[in-house]
Amino acid sequence: MSASQEPSAHHKENTYVLDAESSAEMVRLMRQEQLLTSGMGGVFPELIDLSGVERVLDLACGPGGWALEVAYRYSDMNVVGVDISERMIAYANAQAQVQQRPNVSFQVMDILKPLAFPANSFDLVNA
Repeated sequence: MSASQEPSAHHKENTYVLDAESSAEMVRLMRQEQLLTSGMGGVFPELIDLSGVERVLDLACGPGGWALEVAYRYSDMNVVGVDISERMIAYANAQAQVQQRPNVSFQVMDILKPLAFPANSFDLVNA
C-alpha cells in the first residue's frame, strides 16, 4: 500500500464499526436519537432529580441532537458533546451556532481513551 493509500492514524485506531464520517451514518444517528428520546419520554427519565445538575457530558454524541435538545430545554445547563467523528462534531457545532445555543459545545475525542477534562468536571454523563 502506498503512502497516499494508507489510512490516516485517526482511521487506523478507529474501532467504530461503521464509517463514522459517512453522511448516511449521520442520518442514521439522528433518527436513532429521535427514536430513543421519544421512547424515553424526553431527554431525561421522568423521575431523575436534576437539581444541582449544571454541567452535562454527552459521550459519543454523533451529530449532537440529544445535547442540543438538552441545551434548548435547560438553558441553565452547560452541555459538552464528544465524538470520534470530525464530521459529526463540525455538524453539531454548526447547529449550535445556527440555533444560538451558547450553552452547548462539541469536541472531537475518542471515548476509549482518557478524556481531556479534569476529574469531576460534570454532574451528569449521558452515554
